[in-house]
Amino acid sequence: MMQIDFLPQKFRERYDVRYQRLWRITVAALFIGVVGGTATLQHWLRCDAEERLEAIANPHVTALRINQELSRVYRELDRQKRQAALLTYLRHPWPMTRLLDQTLTPLEPSIALESLEVVYQPIGSAPRLQDVQNRRKAPGETEKKAGAQADLEELRRRYDGRRFLIRLEGATRDLDAFHRYLGKLALMPLFEHVEIGRLEHLAGDEAGVEFSVQITVRPGLGQVVVDPARQEQARQDQEGQPWQR
Repeated sequence: MMQIDFLPQKFRERYDVRYQRLWRITVAALFIGVVGGTATLQHWLRCDAEERLEAIANPHVTALRINQELSRVYRELDRQKRQAALLTYLRHPWPMTRLLDQTLTPLEPSIALESLEVVYQPIGSAPRLQDVQNRRKAPGETEKKAGAQADLEELRRRYDGRRFLIRLEGATRDLDAFHRYLGKLALMPLFEHVEIGRLEHLAGDEAGVEFSVQITVRPGLGQVVVDPARQEQARQDQEGQPWQR
């Protein structure tokens, strides 16, 4: 059965207009709600961030101040270390009085010393004093070093390549006492090595002997003495050992 619509066209148009207006209001309300909610959320987040920033502002300033103070302390510690290293190095070689005391204290009355000589012996290719004084800064070496560090390096260039020796010459009629004397010298804390250089009978005296002894003094405080002969021997020993897993 066919339905006949007697509603005029203008009423249909009004209905469509009201329907579209309702949708527009709904969409606008949703948009305003989203924008308002987003703004509210951002405001809350901003307030929370400001509160957190205010809470850590003072600790941050304190941490920066502590960090600056720590950096200053580290710089001062480094300077003091360089100064201490220089002062320690300046205390070598060992005082002559200590060397003489440890050399002469164990000496027995039956041993007569004729000479005692304390000398420096260069090791390997130690730089000469003139070469050190005429040394020029290498190309590209632009770093400026502190006074204590520069002085320490200068002293090392001068003295680390030399060894301290004590040479004794004398005579004795008691070989047992002589060997006891050498044994006591070898136990002295400042002596690294004791070596007999010469041992000969005195002319016209079968019981008497002449001797010469060389004592190697231990490196002084902070001194590094590298012996090329020992390095080469250590290298040969290492090369001669079988490979081990």
